[in-house]
Amino acid sequence: MKRIITVALSALFGGGLLMSAACSGGGGSGAAAFSRADAARIVAEKTGFTGGENLTLDVTETDKNSAEIFACVSRNIFGEPTLQYNFRPDESVSRYDMAKIAVYTYAALLCVEDENLEPGVQDSISDLGKLSVEQRWFVHCAYHYGFVDVEGNEFFPERTVNEEEFSETIDRVVEKAGTRGTDLETYREKKLENFKTFPNSGKPMADMLDKFVVSGISDADHRLAAVSLQGLVNREETKLYFDYSGYSWMSDYAVEKGYFKGYAVPLPDNDWFALLNRYSEYIEKVIVFDPATPWSINTCVNIAAVEDRIIISPDMLDQILTLNADVDIRYFSDLGLESLYESEKWCYSNLFEYMRRDVLSWMYFERQTDWSRDYIIQMKIPTMWVAGTASSDYDENALLFASNVLQRYPANIPILGFGYAYDPTIQGNIGIGEYEGVKLHGEYGKYTAVFDTVGNLSFHTTIDVAAEDRKFTVPEKPAVTYEAGKKYVAVTMMESGDSPAYIQYGLKQRQWDHQYRGLVPYNISYGLNNYDLYPLLTQYWFETAKTYDYFFGAISGLGYSYPLIGFGDKGVVNEEGIYMDKEMIMRDHYTKTNEMSVRLGFDCLGVYSFAEGTWNQYHYQDFDHYVLQYLPDISIIMADMHRGVYQLEKDQLMHISEYGQRIYHCSTKWSLGTFANQQEAQNYLYEEILRTTSNGGQFFQCMAYSWHYGPDDIKVIIDRFEAEHPGEYVFVTIDQLDDVYQQSVGAA
Repeated sequence: MKRIITVALSALFGGGLLMSAACSGGGGSGAAAFSRADAARIVAEKTGFTGGENLTLDVTETDKNSAEIFACVSRNIFGEPTLQYNFRPDESVSRYDMAKIAVYTYAALLCVEDENLEPGVQDSISDLGKLSVEQRWFVHCAYHYGFVDVEGNEFFPERTVNEEEFSETIDRVVEKAGTRGTDLETYREKKLENFKTFPNSGKPMADMLDKFVVSGISDADHRLAAVSLQGLVNREETKLYFDYSGYSWMSDYAVEKGYFKGYAVPLPDNDWFALLNRYSEYIEKVIVFDPATPWSINTCVNIAAVEDRIIISPDMLDQILTLNADVDIRYFSDLGLESLYESEKWCYSNLFEYMRRDVLSWMYFERQTDWSRDYIIQMKIPTMWVAGTASSDYDENALLFASNVLQRYPANIPILGFGYAYDPTIQGNIGIGEYEGVKLHGEYGKYTAVFDTVGNLSFHTTIDVAAEDRKFTVPEKPAVTYEAGKKYVAVTMMESGDSPAYIQYGLKQRQWDHQYRGLVPYNISYGLNNYDLYPLLTQYWFETAKTYDYFFGAISGLGYSYPLIGFGDKGVVNEEGIYMDKEMIMRDHYTKTNEMSVRLGFDCLGVYSFAEGTWNQYHYQDFDHYVLQYLPDISIIMADMHRGVYQLEKDQLMHISEYGQRIYHCSTKWSLGTFANQQEAQNYLYEEILRTTSNGGQFFQCMAYSWHYGPDDIKVIIDRFEAEHPGEYVFVTIDQLDDVYQQSVGAA
């Protein structure tokens, strides 16, 4: 049911989002010579779009051009329709409107969202000051693609257009798209098929891969210079890979599988200057950060992404000049920014209009994120950060500002980074925190992909792995026959699989290389976004999986999120108001979750809820309504990341949803503390499983914390159960757990 929502945006944005130029100044209420209804007719005629739903309040089937209006509105061509949407068919069309319509039409022809388009480049248009950052994005994008023209340095966004000018613009759009429109059902099917959890450059891979060892580069300035160079190089062609020590197996596998013919002539290990010298043609512009102002790094990362600059420190400048005496030098210090909060506002107001809108970065500015910047610079991803109360950079206005930015970006896009940041000087967190960050992002419909410490995403995202090689096939294994009285235990790595960083630095070392991996039942959560972030690694894990390796979707959908704790509550807005509320965000999110699960071959999804207490009937009702009805290809839910002090009763272990999915709740409490040795850790999990399986139940999900346990540890624990409780426990994979449960129902 549609409802009116009043949107109150902070004065931090200068009064909020502007309405369209025609709505705020031009057009009037009477019929115009060339109207929005006429524009819809031209779009539909020239593109071939047919079919549409009436999402408007002010157009009926008997009105002029109603079929064409419905076709356009159903494809967001005049902007995403708000919850109470008036099309305003008689209003005139401004040049800003025309630019926006051109971009939306191009996206609709390609069957993608408008935010998936490559942004415009920095240009010299000088008269966009009355437009919001988001509105300026559409103008730059339309100009970059050649859909609209400028006169000198002026675009004249408020000037009305005539039919001839508008028609010529749509002709340009159709020509560039190189395709015709379809009926509405086909359009929606293709848009779902084209969905990606993360974008990639789409650029070709080089014949020879240049692998550069960086394990000994310890200075922030040299690391930042290297990663900004890597981002620019891989933006044109995928050919530069960094080995952080022990990471060469990934590039070796890429060569082995034939994605590259081999390696280029190696450079001396850790010689950052030799690296820059090899790629000196990319050093045309630099941005000099301020070592005394650590948060200047984030500002410089945004500048480097937009302006194609290498990030350097003042001490590096003389050496850079030996590579290019004419290098264009920009200094952070010239910006006159005095605080992190001030710099966040400056980046948003001056740079975000040239950056992507289908992903955001939320990264701390100290060394733990240095290597993570290559992809951010390659793909022009906006970077944000809000300091927590423990930080000297804390500003009470910063969180409000960031919240308003988040609300202006589309729903169901990823946040790359983390809200938690460890500071050794206080031995604690100086960000807003993990839970607080994930919840904040989720309230505006964004999912988190935890990422720090490592990088190379500019390499990983572009490797073109066939779809069938990224699909998990459950290995064949002996069937388990249900027996009354036995306890069936599925040990799950519920967390960390959602973290793309862990997939690089943790999964192989802490799980995959264990001696007994594949020989004992072990269940590994795997983020759905790894399909797009790590095509190569996804192929590797699935190709080398053994009998008792079982993968399932990580918490709690497209990325790390809390579906039962505020996800989508605050909606997202455009220039006219809220256009997606919680209901719409959740439907879109879990429809896409189902699609990604099918691509990966998963029929099980992990879900984060709340560790303390248990689900009640209202939680199950909400979960059915907001999540499970959109997951027809998911049959199993592994719920709750762990269990607090509350121990589940027998009848609380599992639940069957309204749509038939079996929901298995976690029984065990995770081991967050430190252990004196690995035996102590093994003893903890053994005792925890023993304690929580004493309730008379039969079907248990027990979490093994990824930082403390792997298959070798599970082998020790299983052996101990067999020795001390012979014939009582059967350890299984998730599919086996579900199978024996269903056998038990049949037996009953």
